[in-house]
Amino acid sequence: MEKVQKRLISSYVMAFVSVLFGWLHVMFAVLVVGGGFFNLFLLLPVLRTLDPQTAGQISLNVAKKFTILVWVSIAGLLATGLVRVALDSSFERAFGFDNPYGVTMNIKVILFIAIIVHAFLITRTGRKIPTASSPEERALLQQRIFRFSLINTILAFVVIFLAVGLRYGGSVF
Repeated sequence: MEKVQKRLISSYVMAFVSVLFGWLHVMFAVLVVGGGFFNLFLLLPVLRTLDPQTAGQISLNVAKKFTILVWVSIAGLLATGLVRVALDSSFERAFGFDNPYGVTMNIKVILFIAIIVHAFLITRTGRKIPTASSPEERALLQQRIFRFSLINTILAFVVIFLAVGLRYGGSVF
């Protein structure tokens, strides 16, 4: 009887840990994707209505905070994603190309890597804005950030679609 109780408690603990890491994974995704959506479709249009000096100051202050949020969320997504895959009893199929689940997971991982690359490009480009030699150069850098951000938002929506497919259907292919 004691072995059964220990197994039962162990299964409850594992279920709790799985749900906890799933929740953390979703929260990190909500933070980074929601923040990116807010910046791209709400903040940037408002900033365009302000004088360049004020818009630039607000943009720099937001960018400093948002950059930290993005990199913490990316690290959190990576860590919780790896733990979730390790906790999955069907780990072998997670990264293979011989089944629809593995294909979907691999595409999701490749797109996540593309998001990381674009986040790096956004961060690097954003650091150049304060030292821009002219308003034209500053505008060009801001356009690049907008393009990278738009690409990242689209990639994130595709990753979320794939994640939902993995969670509720096993794959989308």
